[in-house]
Amino acid sequence: MVEMSSPLVMPDQLTKVLDDPRVVILDATQGANPNDPHIPGAFHADIEGAWSDPSSPWPHQRPRIEVLESELSRLGVNADSWIVVYEQGELFSAPRFWWLLRAFGFERVSILQGGLTGWAATGQALETMPTPLPEMGNVSLSLRPGMFVDEDDVRKHVENKDRIIIDARSHGRFTGEEPEFRAGLRSGHIPGAQNMPYKDVQRDCALLPVDELRELFDSITDERPIITSCGSGMTACVLALALHVLGRDDVSVYDGSWTQWGREDGPEIETGPAADI
Repeated sequence: MVEMSSPLVMPDQLTKVLDDPRVVILDATQGANPNDPHIPGAFHADIEGAWSDPSSPWPHQRPRIEVLESELSRLGVNADSWIVVYEQGELFSAPRFWWLLRAFGFERVSILQGGLTGWAATGQALETMPTPLPEMGNVSLSLRPGMFVDEDDVRKHVENKDRIIIDARSHGRFTGEEPEFRAGLRSGHIPGAQNMPYKDVQRDCALLPVDELRELFDSITDERPIITSCGSGMTACVLALALHVLGRDDVSVYDGSWTQWGREDGPEIETGPAADI
């Protein structure tokens, strides 16, 4: 088994352990289906299915713990499994799965650098037939404190100015110059927030090198803990992944994100560029 000293795994590393039954590969591409070309042995993981809570008024909210335990067991996951998550295009939804698993106490999880694009570029094989389900696994989860924050938490931190809030949405959505694509949402950002579009921390479907990431985040962070936000808690996890690679272990994800905060009767918002930290 590859040593997981980093949350990122390269295609050549995954190739070496592809036949290890402890390795569970998830294609987390949003909107994909099991017949799409995928890495041999990969299972389709649907963010709209067992990986979110359909009873929540906000999209993509973390699932109930027993639902995720059942889904992981269905996919053959055990305590000694290593889960590798990837997607077919840019980093968008795979980091959400990585964050969810860690938030629920499952640390043996990595992101495939370059995703399916990087895998195919090395000449590795792809499959199109759905992967048969393995023997049932058995995994027990528990929610770690501090991995997620809610609206009340964010309101408190906005008032106290004791956290750096970083928004992963595009610059136009952050400033309010571009409308939100979800109906019923105002345009702008959480007061005092900084902006780091999730597309800016990646290149060729892979996270940027550490030195480039550090240069980006040094300009908008200080010693205060960090909250990442986005539209619905998805790409906030792209930023959380980048910050984790930089050694920041004081990051929380605002699960409701702008879909919750930006509602018509929601809290105060700001427009325009970010203020200096």
